[in-house]
Amino acid sequence: MEDLQKKLVLCLVMALIIVILIPIYWARESGRQDAAVARIQEESVERGNKTFVSACGACHGQQGQGGVGPALRSADATLTRRVVRSGKGIMPPFGSGQISDRELDDVMVFLNSLATTPVPAIPAQTPPPKPVAPTPPPPAPAKTATPTPPAPAPTTPVTPAAPGIPKDGDLVRKGETLYRTASGIGCAICHGADASGGMGPGLRGTTAQKIRESLKSVSAMSSIKITDEEIEAIAAYLKSLGAPK
Repeated sequence: MEDLQKKLVLCLVMALIIVILIPIYWARESGRQDAAVARIQEESVERGNKTFVSACGACHGQQGQGGVGPALRSADATLTRRVVRSGKGIMPPFGSGQISDRELDDVMVFLNSLATTPVPAIPAQTPPPKPVAPTPPPPAPAKTATPTPPAPAPTTPVTPAAPGIPKDGDLVRKGETLYRTASGIGCAICHGADASGGMGPGLRGTTAQKIRESLKSVSAMSSIKITDEEIEAIAAYLKSLGAPK
């Protein structure tokens, strides 16, 4: 009888310990789970930041504040995913071989994290001081001798350019505008401001025929709308840059 009472007391003590410890365990376990979720979130933001900076930051700003392309800090996630995969305007489509589904998920987590982050301020630039004009020297005394008038220079007739065909300089300037600006074709976004390469290969010296072939064979360029006249202008500009670096 006494042994039975001891066993009952021991069971009651064990049950009491279990009742006390279980809530403590679950309270601590919840904290560990929250910490694990936060750590996973931070890692996803970090990965998304790297992908965004390397693939998107050149057009949309390093912190999603916008640039050549629109700001993406408060962009709709579904719409952003669709535009990334299908392209829009001058933005080419990015397939899963360029940005995987997981990388795109991380980018969306990164953009979502920017909603509570202040937009980075652009530091004010102090204008350089205006140069002080030097004091002009005193005028030289006038000569009394009568100068001999120069002989008239021979004139060479100028052959006007054929209508519709711009001069080489005009063609190069038009090609530069198309290449550099988003309101043109915006090739510089992917191929570098000086055509030495970036996300895309360098294009210095590329011919018009090569551009036409790339527009047909490179999937990222298939959505670009460009006329033959614009291709010739861009090729003239690329030729003016010289050989590849």
